[in-house]
Amino acid sequence: MVHFLHVNLDFFSITNPLEQVNFLLKLEEELKNVDRSVTPWLIAVGHKLMYCYDTSAANNSECVGFYDIFFAIDDLF
Repeated sequence: MVHFLHVNLDFFSITNPLEQVNFLLKLEEELKNVDRSVTPWLIAVGHKLMYCYDTSAANNSECVGFYDIFFAIDDLF
């Protein structure tokens, strides 16, 4: 009842724009191929943060601009 998906956010953040498009197409296909009537739960994990809520951390390199990098992945989710 669970489909696990590991999203390599490190690769996505450092690769060229063409590879990012290919990455997004493959991710979109993977998400579309999950039959949610059979597998209702989809759990996706990645190595980097997609968002920063800690205002003290928002000014450091751990997460500044991550949403700008990962917004296309967020849109798929």
